[in-house]
Amino acid sequence: ENLILTHLNSLTNPPKPKIAIASPNYATLFTKFAEQYGNVELADLKEAENFPHDADILFWLEPQEADQSHIGALQRFINTGKTVVLAGSAHVIDYATDEDNQVTYQAYPTGSGFQNLLAPFGVRPQPDLLMDESQGPIFFRDPKNQIRQVDAPFHLRVMPGSYNLKGFLSPARGALNFVSASPLEIEPHKINEAGFKVDILATTTEKAYIQAIPQTPFTNAETQSDLKVGKQNVMLRLVPNNPWKGELLVLGTASPFRDGIFNQPNYGHRVFLQTVLRTYTERSRIVQGRVVHPQPPPLPNLSSTSRLLWRGIAVFAFPILILILGMQRYFSLGGSLTFLRGVGGLPARVLLGIVLLLLASRVWTWQSGIFIDLTTESTHTPRPFTKDQLSGKKLKADLVIPPRATLPTTLKPIERAVTTQLSALGIPTTVRRPATLSAEDKVRLNNFGLKPFEIQSVLDDQEVSQWVLSGLLIHKPGGATVVPRLDQRTVDHLEFQLLAAEHRLKTGKTPHVALISEPPRLSPAEAFEYHQQQLSPPKGADVFSEIKNLLRTYGYRVSYINPREPIFPDDADLVIWMQPRRDATQITQLFSQHLAKGGKGLVALQHFNIQQRQYRGSGFQTVYWPQPQYQDLNPYLQKLGLGQVREVLMDQTKSRLSLETQINRTAVREYEAQEVT
Repeated sequence: ENLILTHLNSLTNPPKPKIAIASPNYATLFTKFAEQYGNVELADLKEAENFPHDADILFWLEPQEADQSHIGALQRFINTGKTVVLAGSAHVIDYATDEDNQVTYQAYPTGSGFQNLLAPFGVRPQPDLLMDESQGPIFFRDPKNQIRQVDAPFHLRVMPGSYNLKGFLSPARGALNFVSASPLEIEPHKINEAGFKVDILATTTEKAYIQAIPQTPFTNAETQSDLKVGKQNVMLRLVPNNPWKGELLVLGTASPFRDGIFNQPNYGHRVFLQTVLRTYTERSRIVQGRVVHPQPPPLPNLSSTSRLLWRGIAVFAFPILILILGMQRYFSLGGSLTFLRGVGGLPARVLLGIVLLLLASRVWTWQSGIFIDLTTESTHTPRPFTKDQLSGKKLKADLVIPPRATLPTTLKPIERAVTTQLSALGIPTTVRRPATLSAEDKVRLNNFGLKPFEIQSVLDDQEVSQWVLSGLLIHKPGGATVVPRLDQRTVDHLEFQLLAAEHRLKTGKTPHVALISEPPRLSPAEAFEYHQQQLSPPKGADVFSEIKNLLRTYGYRVSYINPREPIFPDDADLVIWMQPRRDATQITQLFSQHLAKGGKGLVALQHFNIQQRQYRGSGFQTVYWPQPQYQDLNPYLQKLGLGQVREVLMDQTKSRLSLETQINRTAVREYEAQEVT
């Protein structure tokens, strides 16, 4: 009722939007521009108490630091139906000139604020230098007070065909200049747990590549294009499942808001930000955000003393009560223990029982490496094959891991599990703490690929992100290699990791995997519908990024092959081809040549992707449409005596999946995740 009344009142008295902008001092032009669409308020968010909860939309540019109070304030702001535009990067680039008047770059980290704010929403900015062959210039003033044009591979030119403003009031128009952007990795399950679904609005081209952030000044000639990564996300929109909540628009850089880039010629930054402001200051959105709807108040944080007290009660109270009642009943029925004679009274007996329990706990938590494997398949016992392969190899291991007390709960068993398996395999192990490593040791481990990784943990009853350095340095006279990540998943495959590390030491070569993958695309009929509406058809994101990360974690060197301009590496040990789409003639020829040379290949392909749909005329019953994928490898497979039948395969053995369903309630298609069999 309140929403209806407020909406009716807004027809005669349109509300004036209130726009809050929290940014460094470089966004003055954007601030003036935003005044056309509402009352602008400058916010200083160094302290969470200053959060502008009365604003309708918040632009938060390059947050430097953010703790749990900032995260809580941001979540409450969105939960009230307000919109947040969050733009930032893991690093910034400074421009200078050397003695030869050549432009040089220096990368500086921007702090953990941007990463911390996005972590609860399932978005992770990657700390890599993202570059692309589609690039553009910027202008800067050199020490001689001269304006210079600089072209660099990290000036990403995002064309309208690479970004899609579906759901906004205007389509994508004009290129965007994303300077020193961080690729945005998404965790779909965590986004779903947070109550959102993700729309990937902008990506790089398929010719994107990355390298580690240089620690010293560098030039264009010193950038490396070896590590191809395909399309990378640079702009996302998180749409809430609850219509009363607000949206979160995430940009992997704040450059479109910067003075000098905001009004840069041959770019559409003003048009893009105009579309964003028009969409998020639209009257119905403002009205809904201002309607007060019931919200549970945030739970107050417990003090350390209260937390310890309640945990003690929860853990010990019930077992002690059961122990007391059991012993009291036993002795009341005349029971006695010979070794308790002389220990009079129930309190003394209870005390002795507690002492025995404490002594027993020391036995079953003894970390000497002597255990009994009672699992059916001897899961915790190294296989004879592994022992045979590693015996006599003179391997030694350095386990680099923080103290157990500082680790997240999921990583606390890692040290004991790893040292136990290494001891059973006869590999001498030294445990090294990251805090005691010298600067030279850290650089050496970093060069080997042993770097901190991010993990979610619970601290003081709140979920936080934590960077952990946990890995193995395997070495023997004449060589060394690493197991770059040890967590609850990879430790289950430690035997494989050790055998792979020994193979790398023996051969002096890291197995090289070349990956060909294309993002999902619409069928021609679906794309034609967008063209009829004078819109650019949306393009899919890289849905195989997890495979690349998994392969790198398990010790493989991964190269990306652009399906539009395929070049096969000469030293590729394995070529993985995901979904060969039409026209695959050129790649098929190169793939055949790779196999003819004795190379190995793995192909995953399908004719159809089953899409779920619901229509108003059929009572919104779920129907299935086999979306054609235009698999183009069948002619080659048929020459080998194989072939994929152009049919949809079904089986009585089935499982449940949460998949995106297209719902046709109105002329505008809607999508939501639904669990189906």
